[in-house]
Amino acid sequence: MFTVLQTPARSLPFAHLLTLRLEIDHLHLPTTAFPALGSACPNLQTLKLKYAMLGPNAISHLHTHLPALHSLSLSYCDLWHPRGSWASVVLHLAARMNQLRVCHFNQCNLRDLTTAGAMVVDEEAGLGEGVYHSMRSVKMFDTGDARPTGDDLRAIVGAFPRLESLRADIPSQCLTTRGELAWGNGQLTLPFLHRLELRSAKHKDISEEPREAPLPLVTPRIADLAIWAPPLFPAALIFANARGLTRLVLNFLPVLLDDDEAPALPSLKTLEVRGLSVLAHAICLGAVKSLTRATPALTTLVVEALHRDSAPIPKSDIALLVARCPRLRTLRLRNFALPQTALATVLAHPTAWPELETLAVVGPAAAVRAASPEWEWAELAPFLDAHRGLRHIALAVGDIVVPGFQAPLMPSRARVGGGEDRFWAYAETIRRRWWWVREVNVFGPLGASG
Repeated sequence: MFTVLQTPARSLPFAHLLTLRLEIDHLHLPTTAFPALGSACPNLQTLKLKYAMLGPNAISHLHTHLPALHSLSLSYCDLWHPRGSWASVVLHLAARMNQLRVCHFNQCNLRDLTTAGAMVVDEEAGLGEGVYHSMRSVKMFDTGDARPTGDDLRAIVGAFPRLESLRADIPSQCLTTRGELAWGNGQLTLPFLHRLELRSAKHKDISEEPREAPLPLVTPRIADLAIWAPPLFPAALIFANARGLTRLVLNFLPVLLDDDEAPALPSLKTLEVRGLSVLAHAICLGAVKSLTRATPALTTLVVEALHRDSAPIPKSDIALLVARCPRLRTLRLRNFALPQTALATVLAHPTAWPELETLAVVGPAAAVRAASPEWEWAELAPFLDAHRGLRHIALAVGDIVVPGFQAPLMPSRARVGGGEDRFWAYAETIRRRWWWVREVNVFGPLGASG
């Protein structure tokens, strides 16, 4: 248990301090903490706490003693509030802190104040109907059942019309079957919102969830969109913001996509797709094929099939990506195996991603069946020679059969050149031979020795 800020405020004359960040395991803030901060740091604008245990009066003390805060960020902290929802906490603070622009709660534990044995003071939520606040960024990632409901989200966007970033855990009912935000009322518009991240709970029955929303929330300027576990493909959100999207993250899509389901994304620079089910590989490849139909500006592609097995990525899909995304600089694949001769026949051409800087094909299974002298000469060397701008490469190989690196000659616990195993030593030889590659990582399959 670590306790701070118990010395008198007059011994902490930090009038110049603008930002305070504390990240200490089991950080205990006593009831005198925020009064002391308010007295000793009258100009404090940014407060970030991580792993802190806050008392029952912490929220009340925050807006009483630090009313001029511009940014409040709490991660993995214990909090108390009588209404038991993150939306009510955000609205409560906004009503009493006029200068607050950033309010982030990440994986905090929200407890019921009525069980704390403390007197509840000033319970009203604060912002009344028709009263607006200049909040810019709200984050509400929860660990339990305090996810904001549709009514909570409607209250949030209604109170903060100038919101630029909204990130929240939501129940699946907050998305419609067409991927719209089911918490609008026909009049709510967020014209300045450029970042939206929604982490949906698992839907129980697709016939019951989610529901239709005839008057969805209007978000015309989203550039950064991240959707976790949507009940269906969020086509409406993507279509509505297709021209301005620069980053799109789709985690744990439940359905396969057809080529004509996704719109053109002319401004998209980063695309991340992850799958979790037994169909993860097919879902990820289908989504990438559909979403990259018209993405000439794409520079970063991350595709992760978070399943225990690996699956090959067809050579035709790689060739299609090369043609559709000529400016790609970063390619990260997890649990996908490269087809034989793909590096030499598809990627070794000088026009195939000439700006490529990072290539990572990793996972518990092997992306390359075996690293051999023949493989080096026929595939690896032509690829690396054609990409002098490559700086980082990571590959999962099934085995190393290069002389001097076989398992019987170099046991897994052997230390070579200060390294840990033969995979490390082999990666070092590649890095030294192709000197322009700054970082080389070679991983063995899960459970392999050495």
